[in-house]
Amino acid sequence: MNKLSRIWLIPVAALALSSCGGDGSSSDEMINDETMTGDTVLLDDGLEDAVANVTAEDAWARTNPMSPDSGSIYVILTSDIDDAVLYADVDFSIAMSPEVHETLTAADGSMTSQTVESVPLPAGQPVAFEPGGLHIMLMGLVEPLVAGSVVSVTMTLEYGNLVTFDAEVREDAE
Repeated sequence: MNKLSRIWLIPVAALALSSCGGDGSSSDEMINDETMTGDTVLLDDGLEDAVANVTAEDAWARTNPMSPDSGSIYVILTSDIDDAVLYADVDFSIAMSPEVHETLTAADGSMTSQTVESVPLPAGQPVAFEPGGLHIMLMGLVEPLVAGSVVSVTMTLEYGNLVTFDAEVREDAE
């Protein structure tokens, strides 16, 4: 299944500028049902900051079979400019602490997961968040994830863009 998830990109600078008044119109325009992009934003320092077009594909989630109070979200992200994922967020009604993690294999062969401060998104190159590698760890699940339900995820990128997508909860890796 190769379904393109719904994504919204919101440059922080554009949000700040839109709250300063005006006629309420936006320079953002809907490209299609799946992707929204904005125009180039002129920052106070006179430099232009391009707004990334990021796609999220094959987003899904599952409960951790080893720990029912945690879960993981997987997705493939592709950006049209060099950027980086700084952190992920979900509604507190789902999990108390979402974090970007990477699974590592210890010298004795055991698997461990550690927090990652930043995940590079090289322009045009898909970056997979997948079992056994990068993933969004949901710690402190309020309730176990239920197969067929949907978790909305927002990731914050290095240049201030927000990427929001929906991840369907699955029983296991398909």
